[in-house]
Amino acid sequence: ADKTDRVKTGVKSGMLMCLVIAIPFIVCFLLFGGTLVNLFATQANAEIIATGSKFLTIVSPFYFFICIKIVIDGSVRGCGVMTPFMISTCLDLGLRVIFAYILSPFFGSDGIWLSWPVGWVQHYSFFKFTAGSKDASQQSHNHSLYKKSAVFWTTDIDIKF
Repeated sequence: ADKTDRVKTGVKSGMLMCLVIAIPFIVCFLLFGGTLVNLFATQANAEIIATGSKFLTIVSPFYFFICIKIVIDGSVRGCGVMTPFMISTCLDLGLRVIFAYILSPFFGSDGIWLSWPVGWVQHYSFFKFTAGSKDASQQSHNHSLYKKSAVFWTTDIDIKF
């Protein structure tokens, strides 16, 4: 319907909802990770609980990036623009594998967990630096839809870190 105000409002609302929901989970995972893992362990194995707790400790502080990723993905797909979404998702998965391979000899299984946030941050960076660029929108087959999908990078909801 070419109503970019609705896209802006939807992205703002989606980001806010995701972040508000993520905060209690992050706090719970950081404070009670071992206890939560123990709920799902079939036996009281200290190694399982330690590994699961370490995973939650490493990954959960980066849930803010996965919140951003979910909202961006939905907005871009909702505008009917699949190419940037597919490229970024492939880069996300590829970087996770590469960084897991690089980091695991130094950090063991923690290197695998550390690779997840790398992919999530890359996903945000990809859209931050390409979705709103003139080159990307000019190369798009559907200029107006791509422009709508990038509208949140040219508005006041730009996320700084």
